[in-house]
Amino acid sequence: MSVSLFSALLDADKSQYSDLTVVEAEKAVSGNLCRCTGYRPIVDACKSFASDVDIEDLGLNSFCRKGDKDSSSLTRFDSEKRICTFPEFLKDEIKSVDSGMYRWCSPASVEELSSLLEACKANSNTVSMKLVAGNTSMGYYKDEREQNYDKYIDITRIPHLKEIRENQNGVEIGSVVTISKVIAALKEIRVSPGVEKMFGKLATHMEMIAARFIRNFGSIGGNLVMAQRKQFPSDMATILLAAGAFVNIMSSSRGLEKLTLEEFLERSPLEAHDLVLSIEISFWHSETNSELFFETYRAAPRPHGSALAYLNAAFLAEVKDTMVVNCRLAFGAYGTKHAIRCKEIEEFLSGKVITDKVLYEAITLLGNVVVPEDGTSNPAYRSSLAPGFLFKFLHTLMTHPTTDKPSNGYHLDPPKPLPMLSSSQNVPINNEYNPVGQPVTKVGASLQASGEAVYVDDIPSPTNCLYGAFIYSKKPFARIKGIHFKDDLVPTGVVAVISRKDVPKGGKNIGMKIGLGSDQLFAEDFTTSVGECIAFVVSSIIFVHENQFHQQHF
Repeated sequence: MSVSLFSALLDADKSQYSDLTVVEAEKAVSGNLCRCTGYRPIVDACKSFASDVDIEDLGLNSFCRKGDKDSSSLTRFDSEKRICTFPEFLKDEIKSVDSGMYRWCSPASVEELSSLLEACKANSNTVSMKLVAGNTSMGYYKDEREQNYDKYIDITRIPHLKEIRENQNGVEIGSVVTISKVIAALKEIRVSPGVEKMFGKLATHMEMIAARFIRNFGSIGGNLVMAQRKQFPSDMATILLAAGAFVNIMSSSRGLEKLTLEEFLERSPLEAHDLVLSIEISFWHSETNSELFFETYRAAPRPHGSALAYLNAAFLAEVKDTMVVNCRLAFGAYGTKHAIRCKEIEEFLSGKVITDKVLYEAITLLGNVVVPEDGTSNPAYRSSLAPGFLFKFLHTLMTHPTTDKPSNGYHLDPPKPLPMLSSSQNVPINNEYNPVGQPVTKVGASLQASGEAVYVDDIPSPTNCLYGAFIYSKKPFARIKGIHFKDDLVPTGVVAVISRKDVPKGGKNIGMKIGLGSDQLFAEDFTTSVGECIAFVVSSIIFVHENQFHQQHF
């Protein structure tokens, strides 16, 4: 899977393939875990395509065709000749999807899109429609896969929605611009040092949103719409809220509107015919010779990305002579409908010099603001993260040098290398029992790493194949009175139910032997524990739900 994701990266921009670096190669597979072949071999394989790879470490940055042993057959990967076709074996798997059932539209302008939306709205009682850009939401909202629309409108061909426009006041990003392109654009912005690094912080945080291949398709507008319409725990909404972003909307009932991101999130969910046109991020201009501080935070199961956050936060502060002129504090993804601004704390901090007392009072106020709703997982942990994030940010302001010393408002730590770029492991070996203890490559490692290993799921089921499933005890130390189907109806496909009664007299479980003898294959009159095998169901279908069986215990 990880190798195919890396391949998607190569196909995404073939013109820049030769410039692929080791860092970019690792980022392409970051967050894709593999417990069979191991993450390290996958990373090493992907790094071998990089232009700056260490030849002594990985060889010739090339590969051999299968079966070739002569080094003269080494061939450099040619992205221009790579041919990507739809796999033949998958065509039979999608017969249930009839392209004639759905109608896809792909307008080439905003005006053409408006006409389509008006027509759909006029027939909204009979025609359902969906605006589609990357459509990556289907990976998170599984129920969308089962919902079919009469009309799908692809908005990725509209030039106005694909543009990134920069002027003296800020940058405007079209709603269908992919997150990957937004990251690249933000890194290229060249303005005042403080603002430039604020945009750099935004880009760095966006690199932790999903995985690389998701960011290559997912759009910035789609992410914000998910946050507004479905309460998606979005990092994008939180960091843009702190940055003071605006959202331009084309509403079916209100026309063209420009809202602050905060107003956009607090509104009732967008209607199906409403469209986000663009997102604006303004450049910060100081009129008081003050400095800008901006920082983002997140805590997640995987800190380097590809996992939804338990809590995310972004803080912006304008500071002059150690005094906070104004600030924006945003928190999100902690079990509320959308990201919020902590206005009470913002007002408290404005006009104050950050001292220990002020810091303590601000954190105390925060405890009444970041409160997860009932039913949120890990609520205490999420609430405890917020004071830590705010303390870290405000403490930076406390220790910041006064403005009489040269500073641009940022004190950045040197960049840290990615954890998987390089590593070494030294295992001490005792030769007393040589060769026992020597490291030995797993027999199937080469086949697994090359993708040639054949797993059970890769083998087509034979004709008239039968499937089996165990029935396990739900109670410990219980007498088995009987096993029968609910309502005494044999489910479709069930061929037999095998229990201890079907074991021949004197039969033994030769697959499980212990020091005291062989273990029982099936429980007899009594169960000894929960999960003990009681019977085995044989069926001609692949799934038999356990609720179709009824166990009688006492």
